[in-house]
Amino acid sequence: MSDTFKIALGQITVEKSSEENLRKCTGWMERASGSGARMIVFPEGVIATRPGAASMPSHSTGPS
Repeated sequence: MSDTFKIALGQITVEKSSEENLRKCTGWMERASGSGARMIVFPEGVIATRPGAASMPSHSTGPS
């Protein structure tokens, strides 16, 4: 068992569209995972939506 825990930081430009943010995040999650990261941290505003906008769809890449 390894004692290392690799963490990635996803610094992205947050868009007004939650769908666009989800697309960006998903791409960066795949890239981070492919390089061995077990966790990725995004800006807090990445999941925010404008008042009255549809809420962001839930998406999990965690273990089943």
